[in-house]
Amino acid sequence: MRGLRGDCFGDPVVSPVERCDMLRKSAFFLVFFAFSGYGAGAMAAGDRMICDAGAVQWMIGEMPDDALVERARLAAGAASVRVIAEGMMVTQDYRDDRLNLDLDARGRVRAVRCG
Repeated sequence: MRGLRGDCFGDPVVSPVERCDMLRKSAFFLVFFAFSGYGAGAMAAGDRMICDAGAVQWMIGEMPDDALVERARLAAGAASVRVIAEGMMVTQDYRDDRLNLDLDARGRVRAVRCG
């Protein structure tokens, strides 16, 4: 019986090239399905919240507090809100269920967008 050196787990029935190829394909499909939205945690298409920034343009010029931010979230149909102060570093991940409130130097909302 071969050891683990030189191949991908040492099974004498399957060649090392075939075994490594199977492992690569398995890893690919595992990663693909992990990010595809399939599985127990996936939401049905009709259940997904989509943000509508047009519904909360009235926020521009406002000084956001917790109650106003929650009101805007509900009006936009968003699952979450991200308040972004001027110059603040944020991740560049896009989420269609998130409302972004961009603030100016005085702390007032200067832009409302989804993502």
